[in-house]
Amino acid sequence: MLSTVLAWRENVLWVDARSMEEYEAEHIPGALLLNLENWDQLFPKFLDQWVPDERVVVYCSAATCELSRDVAERLRKNSVSPVFVLKGGWEAWKMRK
Repeated sequence: MLSTVLAWRENVLWVDARSMEEYEAEHIPGALLLNLENWDQLFPKFLDQWVPDERVVVYCSAATCELSRDVAERLRKNSVSPVFVLKGGWEAWKMRK
């Protein structure tokens, strides 16, 4: 839930699982692009930014989007923890005000 994540404040690394085009158009400030399509190129960049035990929150375009769950699962398989999926995705972020 977005309100919970926002309460964590700076102790969050946002991960945008959408396409590069969507990310470049708009994304959560400070979010890193990490999608399955470009995983091999983007994952090393993610590792450069990630601090172990930092909360990672993955989002995609909407509540119906599965990309964030897929990226979160791949992160967990690569020993990244804790990893959360933002319920409602980018749509929830845009409607937060």
